[in-house]
This record gives sequence, C-alpha cells and structure tokens, in this order.
Amino acid sequence: MVNIMNVNLNYLNFQNFKLSFQDGKIYFIVGDSKSGKEDLLNILSGIILTNNMISCNNLYLNQENRNHYIKYIGVVKKLNEYSFKYQNVLDEMLYPLMNLSYSKKDSIKRIKELLNKFELNIIDKKITDLDSIDKQKLLLIISLLHHPKILLIENIFSLFSQTEKEMIFKILRELVDKDKLTIINFTPILDDSLYSDEILILSNYNIVKKMFYQDIIANDQLLNKNHIEVPFLF
Repeated sequence: MVNIMNVNLNYLNFQNFKLSFQDGKIYFIVGDSKSGKEDLLNILSGIILTNNMISCNNLYLNQENRNHYIKYIGVVKKLNEYSFKYQNVLDEMLYPLMNLSYSKKDSIKRIKELLNKFELNIIDKKITDLDSIDKQKLLLIISLLHHPKILLIENIFSLFSQTEKEMIFKILRELVDKDKLTIINFTPILDDSLYSDEILILSNYNIVKKMFYQDIIANDQLLNKNHIEVPFLF
C-alpha cells in the first residue's frame, strides 16, 4: 500500500494532502494541466523529496531511504527525444537492471520474458529501427523490468490503437492480479478509464471526487467544471 500523509508543500500548493492507494488496483488520476498531477507524479516517484510524508510497503520516503524507496517504483513517461541513453535495445534494457545489481544472465532472462509477453521481437535491434509505438512499449517494459510494487504512468495510451490498448491493459491487469502491482495513470482525459478500478479527479492540488467508470455520466457537471470531457461512449 502507498500512503500520502499530510503533504504540505506551499511552493507546489499542496496543503494537508492525503491519499492512499491499495495493492493490486489500477487508478486513474485525472486533471487538467493546472491540477497538480505532474507534481504528484514527481512526489510519488521520489523526484520531489518529501520527509516521511509518503510510505510504500511501510518504507517512508526520506533522504536516507530514497534509494531503497525508488526500487519499489516504476515510472513510464511519454516518449520524447531524451527517452533513451543507448543506441541498442539490449543495452537500454540492461542498464536499469545492472544498476540494481542483477546478474547479466538474470537480466537477459527477465528482458526476454517481458518482450515475449508484449510480443516484441526487438532485442537485437537499434533504438532508431523502432517506430514510435514500439519505442513507447519499450519504455513501458523497461519500467516493469525490476518488478516494481508501484507503476506510475504519464498518459502514454493516446499513442496506441484500441487493439494495442486492449493488449497492454490485459498484460497490466495480469500483473495487478498476480503480483499485486498498483498502477497509477496520470491523464487529462477519461477515454481509457474503463480499464481502471477507481478514478480520482484532481483539481487545484486536491482530490475533488473519487468515482468508478460507471459514475462518469452522473458527474458530467463536475467534470466539465474541471475541464475534463466525458468520453464519447457516454
């Protein structure tokens, strides 16, 4: 379980912010560009350091525990020109595991396992050989390599077709159910929220509503007020 306890960061407009995420669930945190979702992602990932205001598996995030805490966290952000460090796919995938002291043999075994799961035959390719969709899938796979407890996602799904989304969420749901992985997707839209277990509406650095997918239409006024469009299916 992840707990956020009384986060007070005046320079980020967080005041007595509290929130808990249960193991083995998919959450969508939905808000516009001014809602604070990017700052919340950076707090949960440990980029913005708080002093004993966040815990994961009863480990409190602070300066002393930061390196231990981030081993629990996987982060996948939108593809950009700075997403990759290496020219080759294998080197890119080995890098985070070797940093965590995995043996090369175990690292390659884990890499092949996830590439097979996502049906990607790219282990011998260069990054430049991949199209943008496979690059984004690669970033997602890299974030899962070290068996994180929490997966933080920065709205990557708009790049994928509906068929690809269904495949990806099927895999993620298997990890949620089997490994009790907690997934938190930060997004400005509700389009893919049917894959969520719970939707949290973030506005001005506060959670203003918790809901389920089937509650969307009943909350259309609240959503419109917070510049969030009701999905077309409704």
